[in-house]
Amino acid sequence: MPDDLPLQSQTPDALMLFGFWYRALPANQLRRGQLAKTMLLEQPLVIGRDQQGQPFALRDACPHRGMPLSFGHFDGQQIECSYHGWRFDARSGQCQLIPSLVPDQTLKIDRIYAGSYPCEERDDFIWVFIPDPSPAGAGFSKPAPAPTPAPEIPKFVRKNQFTRSRKTSNPSPTDFA
Repeated sequence: MPDDLPLQSQTPDALMLFGFWYRALPANQLRRGQLAKTMLLEQPLVIGRDQQGQPFALRDACPHRGMPLSFGHFDGQQIECSYHGWRFDARSGQCQLIPSLVPDQTLKIDRIYAGSYPCEERDDFIWVFIPDPSPAGAGFSKPAPAPTPAPEIPKFVRKNQFTRSRKTSNPSPTDFA
């Protein structure tokens, strides 16, 4: 296959399951104040923990020039893009600062968002909800909450050991002694 062909999607969009929670990474791989890159449904994500230790997930691309936010600086509350220094709130993805703006410019930075995804820690994993894709060119806006909480993984609990007096559908050899 020639190297000059454009990259193609590995899976057609029609086969991807949007509108569900996905395990992004084990929770013990993410410390407070740290960023991690991952990919879910062919969408690049940057996942981190804020100062309070709560996980968050943003699209790993600055809306200004597409530079991966994972290359930027994270102070525990905001992620700063390494290219032009735009700063985004880690929880909402809302733009907080554009350093190149001068006071007489009227750009409303509160309308600019890096894509934010609902994110929860549950059952020792960081879970991210991937919503249905928005129309091409629509950009990102204020994040919507997930329609349901992250799923719980069934847990296996160690039961008390069987005794002779306990009747079960699967008796042990000691039941017949």
